[in-house]
Amino acid sequence: MTNLLAHNSWVRPKIFRKKAEGTPSVFLKCRTHSHKFWLDNKIELLYTVYNILDTVFSMQQRTIASTGRLMEAFAPIYQNTLADQVTERIREAIIRGNLNPGERLTEPALAAELGVSRSPVREALLRLENDGLVRREANRGFSVWSPTATDVDEILALRVMMESLAAELVIQKLTDEDFTRLDEIIERQKKAIEVKGLLRLTRADRRFHAYFVQRAGNSRLLNVWDEIMGQWEVLIFRRAEYYPAVPGTVVTDHLNILAALQARDLDQVLALHREINERVGCQMKAALDRSAS
Repeated sequence: MTNLLAHNSWVRPKIFRKKAEGTPSVFLKCRTHSHKFWLDNKIELLYTVYNILDTVFSMQQRTIASTGRLMEAFAPIYQNTLADQVTERIREAIIRGNLNPGERLTEPALAAELGVSRSPVREALLRLENDGLVRREANRGFSVWSPTATDVDEILALRVMMESLAAELVIQKLTDEDFTRLDEIIERQKKAIEVKGLLRLTRADRRFHAYFVQRAGNSRLLNVWDEIMGQWEVLIFRRAEYYPAVPGTVVTDHLNILAALQARDLDQVLALHREINERVGCQMKAALDRSAS
């Protein structure tokens, strides 16, 4: 009976009364049968409900048995698995610098630290390797990505090209609703600055720029964008950490980009992307030098 009630998409009992007589009734419905009874007293109601549920449970068990191979072939899908949570915890530790660049990562140590088994840790490390945040070497295992000045140059060169393409694709089709959503993202950035939430600011910064790439509707552009943004978060966080004035410039830069887009001034948008990325790149490389010294 417990198993049956857990599958509430199969059985949905409802108890109600006749308007005139006030006699309690029960209406049960499953995918194949419906039952409705008018009862004279509460005891009869309870016994009837129990018997009907027991009958439907038996029917369900026979149905499950007949489709057992299908049930075994497809495992349940969960929206937020343990591996998802472990991945985000390790990702945040890398972005914040709690796990140092080049630091060796072992499954047993991470599993003990997080209080989980090694399986979700292994899956998380594979995901983070795909994002470029950890490296795997033969006979050495995983280690945290160590960014270099060359990485900064390559990532920002790609960003300028992708943001410029996205701007060309979206500038004439952005609507008032789009600008409202972008204003909301900037407001979240301001709130993150107020509470000195650098990680929140980093994520909001990423959402602002990703909005145009997603709005462009080019799946290949979006795929390449996602490939570099994990590493970009590490670099942008490091930059904000070493330059206290940087958070304020994030909002200013985004407001300038927004104004140029609203004016449909593509040349100004492209010029802003070049100027901003050049400045950000210099600050990122300086932050890397400071953290290495």
